[in-house]
Amino acid sequence: MVYKYISVVNVGIQIVGTVVLGSLSSWIGVFDNTFVVDATKFVFWVALPALVINGIGVGIDFYSDAFVWDFIKVFLLIRVASLLLSFFLVIAVFRERKGLGDVAVQFLNFSWISTIVHGIPILTAILPDPAMAVFFGLMAGISSFLFQLPLQLFFLEASVLERQLLFAPEVTDEEALTAEKESTPPHEINKVDEETHLEEEHSEIKMESDAKLETPKSRLALWLELISRRDILTQVTGRVIRNPVLWGICIGFIISLSTFGKTYLRPLNDQKEPNTNYVEGLEWFVALLNWLGDMVSPLSLFSMGVWMHQQGKDLISISWLELAGSMLVKLVLIPLLMVGLVDVYDLPNTYARSAVLVAALPISLAAFSLGKQFDIGEASLAANVTMGTILMLPALLAWIEVLDHFELYMI
Repeated sequence: MVYKYISVVNVGIQIVGTVVLGSLSSWIGVFDNTFVVDATKFVFWVALPALVINGIGVGIDFYSDAFVWDFIKVFLLIRVASLLLSFFLVIAVFRERKGLGDVAVQFLNFSWISTIVHGIPILTAILPDPAMAVFFGLMAGISSFLFQLPLQLFFLEASVLERQLLFAPEVTDEEALTAEKESTPPHEINKVDEETHLEEEHSEIKMESDAKLETPKSRLALWLELISRRDILTQVTGRVIRNPVLWGICIGFIISLSTFGKTYLRPLNDQKEPNTNYVEGLEWFVALLNWLGDMVSPLSLFSMGVWMHQQGKDLISISWLELAGSMLVKLVLIPLLMVGLVDVYDLPNTYARSAVLVAALPISLAAFSLGKQFDIGEASLAANVTMGTILMLPALLAWIEVLDHFELYMI
């Protein structure tokens, strides 16, 4: 007897197999970290924007789908809940990691879900229509770019100043002059951080003499003062505006909301009948977006495998107790919270099941890239990316069995 979810097993093995193949290619010396840099840059600047423009602009009709906004909303609420939990852990539980950057790391660990790289292949195996898999994967990820990414950058930029303020030793004028002479060479200044496909350079914000912070009486007061600084706001705003995925989302929304995609780029209408307004001369545009977008998952997963081998012994270097706690939150509590949210918003079964299963997916490699860029939480993020990927298939199958057992969101 064939297992009823053999398609999910096959896709799960396909995902893990691609990661393993990347690791093997690194082990035998075919690819190294240079490949990871180039592959992630290509995905972030070319393939992912193409997937987003095509998926949102051509594949989604925001006017006819009454539940799309609620679907986006439940993932936004998941991220808000994750942020509140992160603050609670840093303030009330952690003994040593008490900074704003530590809040950002936990926020990444809990909710920077791989909705596209892992989500679309998994949902393709579950849903009868592959186009719906792309739809749910993209809609689940929108709040990560519109809500979570700006907040992450605010917290991480502020954490740089926080560390300077609280932990940097006093420096005399003579030492400061010496350090300036021995500072980073000119060709390294504002060098693009090619380890991450999230953003470009991270130029350190310096505290000028007329803008120095006095240490507030409480950590919370310090955080509020840091994130309200104009220099941080300016830098983060510039980085978000230059984000190509955000531009892809905006272009996709324009094409969809103007009905241009639905009217002229779809060969079939909503009734699956020939679209008389379809412009066949623009077929190349949609085909090109499809072609490039199809590279996102395999290239990202393969480069993840190369990255894992390059990390070596640093891949999992945090305590197993801490890692187990993170996995409990990410793979159990977050999907459980999603079960409650989809019930509150009364989402249809297909939407509800897709939301719960996407919520159970691991975080993406981009989370580690952000931590590395700001030199914080790399060990924790690397361990969570790795263990989440290893446990992805068992966790998904367990959640599917639970939903079936209680006859929740049957499709």
